[in-house]
Amino acid sequence: MRFNLTVSVHQEDKWYVAKCIENSVASHGQSINEALANLKLLGGCESLDFSLKSQNGSHAKYINTSDENKKRITIVPMNGDIPRGTLQSILEQADLSLDDFMGAIETET
Repeated sequence: MRFNLTVSVHQEDKWYVAKCIENSVASHGQSINEALANLKLLGGCESLDFSLKSQNGSHAKYINTSDENKKRITIVPMNGDIPRGTLQSILEQADLSLDDFMGAIETET
């Protein structure tokens, strides 16, 4: 299933802020493309039942409580490209396969 979502991008000081109008999910980056890529990453997390718990600087904390017996928390850096090893660690923390994650991101575009 594909959805068409509206994204608004504006600049705040040195940051570009991308916000999805329909669900109010927002992210930022040092360029428009980085802000949009981070928003796409957030959308993928949300579609996998992870919700943003907090953000401290460039690191966002996501939590998944869909399984009552196992609360999963993962930290995602929101400051540009994520190195392959870091992505692998994030997926392990989240108990997700790369295929599931990529499928969620592709669904959001």
